[in-house]
Amino acid sequence: MTIDDVRLLLVRPADLAVAALRFLGFEAGPAGVTATSATARIEVTLPPQATAEAPWAAGVLSVARVGGPSRLTFAVAAGTVVPLTADGVLSALATAPVVHDDAPSGAEPLSVELPWHIRFAPRPAVAGDVLRCDLSATSPLAPNGVSGLWHLRLEAAGGLALVPIGTDPDVEGLLPPLDQGHRDILFAQASAPAAPPTAPYLDLSPLGGTMSASGDWPAFSWDHQVVLGRDMAVRTESRGLLYPFGHRAVLVKTSQRQLLPAGGGPADAGLQEESWLIVADPVRGRSTDAVLARQLPFDEVEVLERVVPLGVPGERTVVSRQRLPQSLDALHEEKVGLQQQLQEAEAAIAPLVEETRQAIAAGGEAEKAGPASQLAPILDEIGRQQQRQADSAAWDAAHPPHFEIEEVTFIGPDGEPSTTTQQVEVPGDANPDPWGQRDQDFLNGLVAQAGPLEAQIAAIDESTRVAIEALVDEDSFLAAGGALGDAVARVRQLRVDVPRRVSEIEAVEAEAQQVHPVAVWPLGQDGTTLRLPIRCDGLHLTMPVLFLHDEDLGESADWHAFAPLSEQDVRDEIALRWGEEQGRHAAVPGIPVDLVRDATPAPNDVLPVQRLSFGGGHDGSGFRAVVEEAQVLLAAVQELVPGADGAVNVAYREAYRLRGEAEHAVLELRDRVEVSFRTAADRAGGLVAPEFTADVLSRLHGPVPAGALVGLLPQQPDLSTVFGATTLLGMPLGALLAPLSEAVPKPLTIVPEPGGGARMSWSDLTLEDHGPLRVTPGRTKLELSVVTSPAATTTTCHLDEFALVLPPGPVELVRLDFASLRFTQEPGRPPDLDVQGLKVRIGGDLGLLEALQSAVQLDDVAPRVRTSADGMSVDYTLAVPEVTAGMFLMQNIAVRAAVDVPFDGRPIVTTLAFASRDKPFHLGVSVFGGGGYLVFEIDNGGIRTLEASLDFGAAVAINVGIAKAEVHALGGVRFNLVGDEVKVSGFLRIGGSVDVLGLVSVTVELRVELTYDAPRLTGRATAVIEIDVTFWSGSIELDSGEYTFIGGAEAAAIPPSSSISVPPPTLPDWQRYRDAYGAA
Repeated sequence: MTIDDVRLLLVRPADLAVAALRFLGFEAGPAGVTATSATARIEVTLPPQATAEAPWAAGVLSVARVGGPSRLTFAVAAGTVVPLTADGVLSALATAPVVHDDAPSGAEPLSVELPWHIRFAPRPAVAGDVLRCDLSATSPLAPNGVSGLWHLRLEAAGGLALVPIGTDPDVEGLLPPLDQGHRDILFAQASAPAAPPTAPYLDLSPLGGTMSASGDWPAFSWDHQVVLGRDMAVRTESRGLLYPFGHRAVLVKTSQRQLLPAGGGPADAGLQEESWLIVADPVRGRSTDAVLARQLPFDEVEVLERVVPLGVPGERTVVSRQRLPQSLDALHEEKVGLQQQLQEAEAAIAPLVEETRQAIAAGGEAEKAGPASQLAPILDEIGRQQQRQADSAAWDAAHPPHFEIEEVTFIGPDGEPSTTTQQVEVPGDANPDPWGQRDQDFLNGLVAQAGPLEAQIAAIDESTRVAIEALVDEDSFLAAGGALGDAVARVRQLRVDVPRRVSEIEAVEAEAQQVHPVAVWPLGQDGTTLRLPIRCDGLHLTMPVLFLHDEDLGESADWHAFAPLSEQDVRDEIALRWGEEQGRHAAVPGIPVDLVRDATPAPNDVLPVQRLSFGGGHDGSGFRAVVEEAQVLLAAVQELVPGADGAVNVAYREAYRLRGEAEHAVLELRDRVEVSFRTAADRAGGLVAPEFTADVLSRLHGPVPAGALVGLLPQQPDLSTVFGATTLLGMPLGALLAPLSEAVPKPLTIVPEPGGGARMSWSDLTLEDHGPLRVTPGRTKLELSVVTSPAATTTTCHLDEFALVLPPGPVELVRLDFASLRFTQEPGRPPDLDVQGLKVRIGGDLGLLEALQSAVQLDDVAPRVRTSADGMSVDYTLAVPEVTAGMFLMQNIAVRAAVDVPFDGRPIVTTLAFASRDKPFHLGVSVFGGGGYLVFEIDNGGIRTLEASLDFGAAVAINVGIAKAEVHALGGVRFNLVGDEVKVSGFLRIGGSVDVLGLVSVTVELRVELTYDAPRLTGRATAVIEIDVTFWSGSIELDSGEYTFIGGAEAAAIPPSSSISVPPPTLPDWQRYRDAYGAA
């Protein structure tokens, strides 16, 4: 009987020998088991040889877990009889060679899990050596009679090569010295075609294995000592590099079993774990890649601490990858197909069993056909004879003989006859087919012939039944042969082949699911991310670093090449994880750094740096650090721009990074710089209030909008947009700038001074007319200069050769021409506003006042300058004794011209006044007297205020008792701002009245409404006469016609709609008006 599917347990308590046994190719017999196959094997499964144990911690019970079983296979020669005793089996194993052929993963004949959760297939390290297995067939005894521990040793003359065949994951709550990440790295590094690790020998025992193994590869090295399954010393070295700087480094991790705590007293033999980061090449120069080199403003980067102790654990994985098989999907499909093939083959057995049973039954029937054919006529004849017999018996029964009484005469002895009666049997009717002895003999002969035939048929039926009932298991199915036997044989072969191939595929799938750490954070002894001291030229920083495992595994038949650091998506994920670390922003104590490193330095190349944010790039030979962002202090902005602290985040512009375009701007401003002097115009020269948002840092000009520089944007610079919020004399500078020609003017420049301090300047702006501003082409200039130094600050701003007109438009009523308007502030002095060449011209609808122009000459008048926290003003005052204009005579005129420059964002205001409401000049018209004033204010919108008045009049009254009379004449001219036009209107009222005793009164009133249309002042009058005589009264209204004051009789009629009606004053109104001029 084959025993391939039988598992046996070997136990020998004397020396703790224990193993699970499986005999392949053996038959059971009375003496034990006999190898019946040339490939007979004994498979030995040993208890776990490895125990995982957590590092020792004071007062804490270390967590431990045992590993999986190990398997050895021994080849046994055919015909060998193995007694089923512990000594008998072990004796057979002691002389049998160990099988170490290659086999699918999971079905290896030799598989040892040592250390924990990584399985090796030991091989001779030297080709041609023989793998030996030394084991104790009998219980070893010491001289004192004590049994030793049973064990076996695997060894070869040149040592063992430990070929990795599989790994298993960690379990929750336990991190052994050789953790899953390192096991996966070891498995990958040691797999073919790489050289496997080696060991002098392996000792396996019921209490665990003992070995001393080591291996060294380009990216990893491993040393491991295990005694009786427990780790004694473990050392791993993972070689890689530091991100982002690219320095080559090694992560070293050791675990050493020691008596802990040290110092005597009770102690545990615990694992003491230590880790270090060793920097192999501490100095890195600039990259040869121009793009990366432009982004690192340092010649070399040095890690100042070369050996750094780490914590426990010493690292935290943040980026990992799986090594992919050549075709995981195809392998999975193959696995499913094989499993389905096995299931279908097994499912096909049941129908074949039924078919076989039917075939056996049919065979029995065929075998019975011969005797049955012979038996059939005999049985038929027997049946007929038996029927005859039965019929004859039935006839006889139906026709029995009967008795009759008859007289019988006897002759007595004496010869005498005597008569008597007696019962006489009378036969029945004659049987037509009487059954006789002969018939019976014939029947008996037939029965004798049928007996052997029936026995033969019965024997056939029995053998058929036995054959059918014998089909109870696969052995009987196999013994049955035929299609069923073939199917069973195929199933049994599939049961061997399919699990092996499935195990192999699952091993590949499992390996594909194993995680290879790519990027880890080294952890300091306090458990936080490790920070290293870094020197960038003369700048000292403290920075975290990522350690990158530099695995580079070639392609094999089953596996794709595995070099994660060469894959862009891996680099991107590393950069992403690095970007999540706040520590990448390194604080810098305001040390000046040349961020451009150009052969021709510019003012804004060297900036005080407060923080550097590093990233990483790859130049083909390795990783290099780049400055992704820097927080710099724009000292000039901080010193000159109101409300700006000067600290901004900058980054290299793409055009500079990729192409090295450093002509204008190298840095973009991640934090936009708001330059605004709207509420502090005095700090920008008073006349101009720069206001814009800067998004680049010009090397020559400081923070500016990109749209103000040539070549930074695809389109031409648009100064009217970028400087649209900046004001000049309160007007938007964007509207004043002329369209660009070939030469683009310089933007506002805010740069540091070489010796300390800062400078802000602006010039070369080409202006055009806008609103009330008129420019002189080629001569109107704006110059701004603010220079600060540790000792003083000087501010100068002047606008030359311009004019202000009102109202803005084709007709200029008032024009103020300026040769220069200059704002100056020097150390120790208040601000000064100097107005040069101010001339006043009056025209248009104000031609009435043109006579004032010749009298107003401000050139020789000394201005009065007033300064306050809110602004400053320049005031010119001139006394004009007398001016004649037509019928008007104006005397004692106080002429005032002023320029007000606010510092709080309000527009600049220019004022021109002839007298004032409080102190009007004296006005005479013929015999009439009066007064007036004229005030203009101009700001960025044009006329801000227009207020003017010319009034005159006279009145006489008399009372003689019985009669009283009154005569009056009143007049005036008003100048009013209506929209963008100035309208002039006036009135003239002449009249009187006489009253006699209250009985008779006569009133005469002449009303004249005046309008002015250059060069005429005209009017239309209405006369009203009222008469009241006691009981009668009446009135008459007369049109007096047109009256011309200025312009001559040829003037055309003025439509009434063009005049503005002024309500006539009453006598009390005139008297109050007259009294106001009493002093005059």
